[in-house]
Amino acid sequence: EAYQAIVYNKAALALFMLQDMLGRETFEAGLRAFFERHKFGAARTGQFIAAMEAVSGRDLKAFFQGWFYSYELPEVTASWTVAPVPEGARLDLRLTQLKGRFVFPLWVECVVAGRIERNLVLVDEAREEVSIVLPGRPDKVRLNPDKAVPGKFY
Repeated sequence: EAYQAIVYNKAALALFMLQDMLGRETFEAGLRAFFERHKFGAARTGQFIAAMEAVSGRDLKAFFQGWFYSYELPEVTASWTVAPVPEGARLDLRLTQLKGRFVFPLWVECVVAGRIERNLVLVDEAREEVSIVLPGRPDKVRLNPDKAVPGKFY
């Protein structure tokens, strides 16, 4: 039962992450293309990957390697600094994956003057540096606020 819960839950989360990465319209177009091509027949994971790659124009093998072919989950350390810029403030985010390399979309939530700002960052390297321009200095920064990416974030 534990194996099934992990496998099915991880796969479901991976599909939601893929939708975040590709955008809803592209993701749904990929699903339609996949289902149309394979309706009334058997299909393999590789065929699903090929359909999503064809529709998105992106190489998704690294994404699927971590989420479909590995039992591990990411462990990520994060640090950030904030610098003033003419538009408000720049959040410089540094992410380091401690176990392997996963590709995933990471939501970054910042509270600026009581208003929530959400930005989507594509993490596709073992070490990633990203800058996000905000309308002001953030009072609070949260990574993965919805727990959409399974794993540990420090």
